[in-house]
Amino acid sequence: MNNAAYYTARHGQWELETGRPAGPTLARALDYARRTVLLDPKASLGYGTCALAARVMAEHELKAGRNPMPFVREGEAACQKGEAQDPKFYDNPLQAGLLGLVEARWLASQHAPPEPALPLALAKLERARTLNRFHGWETDLALARGQLLGADLLPARAAALRAAAKKLIAGVARTHPGLQPLRELEAAAGGRTPPSRMPS
Repeated sequence: MNNAAYYTARHGQWELETGRPAGPTLARALDYARRTVLLDPKASLGYGTCALAARVMAEHELKAGRNPMPFVREGEAACQKGEAQDPKFYDNPLQAGLLGLVEARWLASQHAPPEPALPLALAKLERARTLNRFHGWETDLALARGQLLGADLLPARAAALRAAAKKLIAGVARTHPGLQPLRELEAAAGGRTPPSRMPS
């Protein structure tokens, strides 16, 4: 059940990112994820998948101009349960940080201060990066994305956050030059991916 929830959530994320109708797919992913943790409340991976599904659904709601916070809170609760069972698994703080970025973007859209959601999200992403020893590029790019959002929403920290994001992006570009998110993130950071490193 966890595998079905995970791959359905990732498919829904792809639909969302490519402009396809993602709502039905994400609803199925959330249903699978919720049933996963009901069937095995001690499986920490299930909570990470539940957080992923809730986070992508929150992004779907935000993109549609609707309040994403019920899904943000559901995802955060799943992260807390997963982290309580396995404090060294990087995916829990990673998903918690990404959920915090959704909350910060929602607050900004409502003309509300992004604090404390955004600084807390960045701290979670920093923790995920510290814990992640296997897929470092994943947490590096997530943190860079958060830092660029912070540069937009936290003027007092803009220069430092943008510089930190550029450093992370440059590091990933050296080690994993073919990753699709690099072009978008380098453009957002004010840089440019060299032609030899452009994803095909």
